[in-house]
Amino acid sequence: MTPTEPITPASSISPPPTATDLALPVDAAPAVTFEQLGLSETLVAALTAMGFSAPTAVQVQTVPLALAGRDLLVQSRTGSGKTAAFAIPLVEKLVDVERREPQALILAPTRELAMQVHRECARVAAVKGTACVAIYGGAALPPQARLLAEGAQIIIGTPGRVLDHLRRGTLSPRALRTLVLDECDEMLSMGFQEELNAILERLPRERQTLLFSATIPGEIQRLIDRYLKDPERLYLSQDFVGVREIHHVCYQISGGGRSEDLLRVLDYERPHTALIFCNTRDETARLAHFLSQRGLRAEGISSDLGQGEREQVMTRMRAGQVQYLVATDVAARGIDLPELSHVINYDFPESADIYVHRTGRTGRAGRSGIAVSLVSPREVGSLYYVKLIHKITPEQRHLPSAEELASRREGEQLMRLRARYREQATAPALQSLLRRIQASEDGEQLLAQLLGAALAASDPPPAAALQRDPTGAETERPRRRGGRHAGPRVDPDRPVTAPAEPRVAAPAAPAPAAPAAVAVAASAAAPSAVAPRGDDPGEQPRRRRRFGGSAEAGPVPGPGRAEGARRESVTTSDGEVEYFDTFDLSDTTASVAPAALVPPATADMTRVFVNVGRQHGVRVEDLTSFVQIEAGLHADEIGPVTQQDRHSHLLLNERVVDQTVVALSGKLFGEQTLRVERARALEGSANRGRGRRPRR
Repeated sequence: MTPTEPITPASSISPPPTATDLALPVDAAPAVTFEQLGLSETLVAALTAMGFSAPTAVQVQTVPLALAGRDLLVQSRTGSGKTAAFAIPLVEKLVDVERREPQALILAPTRELAMQVHRECARVAAVKGTACVAIYGGAALPPQARLLAEGAQIIIGTPGRVLDHLRRGTLSPRALRTLVLDECDEMLSMGFQEELNAILERLPRERQTLLFSATIPGEIQRLIDRYLKDPERLYLSQDFVGVREIHHVCYQISGGGRSEDLLRVLDYERPHTALIFCNTRDETARLAHFLSQRGLRAEGISSDLGQGEREQVMTRMRAGQVQYLVATDVAARGIDLPELSHVINYDFPESADIYVHRTGRTGRAGRSGIAVSLVSPREVGSLYYVKLIHKITPEQRHLPSAEELASRREGEQLMRLRARYREQATAPALQSLLRRIQASEDGEQLLAQLLGAALAASDPPPAAALQRDPTGAETERPRRRGGRHAGPRVDPDRPVTAPAEPRVAAPAAPAPAAPAAVAVAASAAAPSAVAPRGDDPGEQPRRRRRFGGSAEAGPVPGPGRAEGARRESVTTSDGEVEYFDTFDLSDTTASVAPAALVPPATADMTRVFVNVGRQHGVRVEDLTSFVQIEAGLHADEIGPVTQQDRHSHLLLNERVVDQTVVALSGKLFGEQTLRVERARALEGSANRGRGRRPRR
């Protein structure tokens, strides 16, 4: 039987047939409508309104059998519509909406997956008014018990918390007639075998059981033999790691400098978003820190994080503030990122089944996805085993060279320039100017400067911390750390005041307007007006100290410096001294701060004052995420956030300032009631420090 032939019931087959015998790709679903599945017109209309145009393969195979009351073993990939495959029959027939007591129990391995399943079930259940309740650990028991007592009919929960409610008597199994085991292999691999057995022994013998699992290891087979009654076996995409939606790539590495090798891979692959897997918690934390130090928007999650911290990380990920999520297998269970472009095995998985679960997180719901693995000589055997078991043929690649990376970037830059300027008309005067530039001795240099200015704003930086020029020499590129602009490298355990904005020379008298191209060329060729690092015109260093402030710092005025400013310095890793001003802000409560410490407003960006800062335990990332969610802002509508001891300044697009002030004012952020307003004018703020003793 070929993979595209229809599936026939195989309840008598044990062990399960191989993937090549019975795998059905998701896109091989017959052209069936929801009406043909035997659903009511009301439910069909509701599904259409929700955006369900046609049933997926797993829904076509599962729904009729579930409605007929059969026990099912369904092996289907995540993202194929399996949640709706059991939610639809539950709402359509298996749950009596008139009986206000628990009738269906859905078990999921993690809190995140339980919440996700609850959201999907609640959408479908709303059609008939069926009550769905989610119960999971990390939340208080009494509110959950109250919801159960108020007539919940479909219960979605994690094994530990469900067993807790069963033992306490707050969840009655008396009327339970349907049990759904979602991601059953995950539950067993997480050590829930004992809890599962205890739950199943407490449920009525006369029940229908629907078991969904990505893989069928021996533990699952024993569970099936013990608790399911003559189950119908549906092997939908058992070999789902080999379906065409996922492209498998292996990079051959030496194993000595794996982190640096990953940077080169990221630079070449350019993922939109990526989930990077490590095998240990320590490696997860180390790699996330390494990527952040190289200027990438990366965060790590492991089982050490509390539920609140995990949700904050996921909120930032979905808001586009995090591009690379580094995780262990346990911590990543239940994470739902439907638009994930890449899954990267930084550490090669310890088993073929783990490879299945990792790579199945990309290429969901018909989207394309890429699974990348870094394979050292010691891991070639593990890769061979995965290829043998799951019938995949990954593309073998060597690490990209500096020339290949440069060539790829140049091609991408050329495509962006063409897309941006191809349709724009060019003035004859500019064409004439272009010919003169090309004919001049320094024309190539001028054109290069123009290109640099045009690409600077929109060209994404390479992932690697080191760029190589065409000659192969390595040069360190400017970095951004953890979402902040590059600054002096300091001891992470020593608090250092944020450096002030660079001081710029006073502007000259305005000149007559010039064509845009001429203006760009002039600005690109002009010498920088910013004082060079380590060359402060106001004072010279008396003594250098590494990773700290200057040995003798005080309010010594210099040209262009505000009185009351305290001059401090740090020594960077390359031995240069950087100077910056600090102010005594310990008792500042007004919405005015020294101009040097506040992000500069532009024509369409406005500063906004918020009365929370460092002393309230606020992180810039958390505040940014909170503002985006509560005010409904897009990532491009909020700029850098500057944080002081007792307040912060946001830089917002002018068109969303008023809605943000209204949305945030009076809200609780932690234990602080927010006061939000437009930042008052900064004129004269430089004089606020007069008469105040500098902080020692």
